[in-house]
Amino acid sequence: NIDLGQQAMDRALAEQSIMAGQDWHHNIVRLVGSYVSRGLTDGEIHSLTDKFTQGGYSADDTQREVQTAIDGARAKGWTPAPDPVVAMMAAQIPQADYQEPDEAQKVMAAARNEIAIRWPTLLANFDEMTMPRRQWLYGTAYIRGYISVLASAGGVGKTSLTIVEALSIATGMPLLDEEVHDQGNVWLINLEDPRSELNMRVLAAMKHYGLKKDDVYGKLFIDGEDDIKIVMAAEGRDGLVTNDALAAYFQEKIISENITTVIVDPFVSVSQVNENSNTSIQVVVAMFRAIARNANCSVTLVHHTRKGNGEDANVDSIRGAGSLIGAARTARIINKISVEDAMQLGFPEDQATGMCRVDDAKQNLAAATDKSLYRRIIGVQIANGEWIGVCISMKKPDHFDSITTKDAMRVQRVVGKQAESDPYRENVQSKQWVGVAIAQELGLDIDEQAVKTRVKAIVRTWVKTDVLRIDKVQDGRTGREVPAVFVGKWITGDEAGG
Repeated sequence: NIDLGQQAMDRALAEQSIMAGQDWHHNIVRLVGSYVSRGLTDGEIHSLTDKFTQGGYSADDTQREVQTAIDGARAKGWTPAPDPVVAMMAAQIPQADYQEPDEAQKVMAAARNEIAIRWPTLLANFDEMTMPRRQWLYGTAYIRGYISVLASAGGVGKTSLTIVEALSIATGMPLLDEEVHDQGNVWLINLEDPRSELNMRVLAAMKHYGLKKDDVYGKLFIDGEDDIKIVMAAEGRDGLVTNDALAAYFQEKIISENITTVIVDPFVSVSQVNENSNTSIQVVVAMFRAIARNANCSVTLVHHTRKGNGEDANVDSIRGAGSLIGAARTARIINKISVEDAMQLGFPEDQATGMCRVDDAKQNLAAATDKSLYRRIIGVQIANGEWIGVCISMKKPDHFDSITTKDAMRVQRVVGKQAESDPYRENVQSKQWVGVAIAQELGLDIDEQAVKTRVKAIVRTWVKTDVLRIDKVQDGRTGREVPAVFVGKWITGDEAGG
């Protein structure tokens, strides 16, 4: 069954005219041209036109006329472009093993990869020392040859974070206290903001970190939504179409400018496909992955998370098809931290605004870690009077900073002595809360919220490590059992260093 397309009625009229002998040659040429434009092979066209042989002519005469019409139509470029899906499939098969049909061979030759493919490949190299090392650029987030994903809700600080990370890679300076493994040129592409806005953000960050023009000149490339339009793929009338010419241009520019890191923000703006379609998104990501490998650069795609109804986002919160994360080799999630939560973590109240937490959502190439990175967006005023948000690193307070083993011994003595009569309570609401005694012994002001949070953490840690122990006692006032604090395993003088 041959698909004759939407013009079947016109063809039917042409066939009637041909069978009636009306303007036979003209109608044959028109009919054959329509068949060629639909992608039919020569053999298929002859099978449809042999029946038009008129009296006084042979079948060979008809075939000669038809073949002339076929050759003329093909010479005029009426043959449709090869189906990209077929071309892609054909290019995956080793040339020596692939036999194409006669007509398809002509169409596919230009699309096929001329490099001979040979597989399966036998494992032959067993020397660990000769294996190439992974080419990390920055922390465990940017790596040559791979796709990385950074995701968060809107307004959390993705762009501010990536700008400072870009400056770190371009200068080789660990501005956010993460290791820069390999300094290199960076290309920032923002498809939501104009370049003027990006320039202000970059200059504000440079001002805060004391960077000069010479530190970044020739190393940082910036394009905004008013400079660049990217449609790597689109779902058109005939299905998914990839912009291979644009991908090739991207790759060429990355190589020619010696760019090691490309940051595309946001991912949703680089195509016109259904972001919930795994098949379509996989094709788009594969295009960027090919660029990363062929140009030996890192490509980071900045994306959005779904609304979480107040809950922290995780890898499952990343919006759209899961094939994006499936293709990425590193993925990070940014979550906003409220002032209250920041203070609970021990950050001072005057530093608790504008904070966020960066977590590894997926780490296929580096050792897994549960250590979050804390960032804060601060305001920096530039010379034109504008205040611009700049991302800075925040170190999570160490609750045991300056607290020694000898301090723990002193606390044990105080807790042990009190336990002989009326033990301290675990409940922070109690007038006999153990935290008050600990703060007094350590010289801390328990009335400060940050200090109170710190003391709570100290108590939890000491209970967990058996420096202190929780047991039930009968409360003399209420007659009920309540949790009280006792000494756990006594710390010896040797453990205390004295």
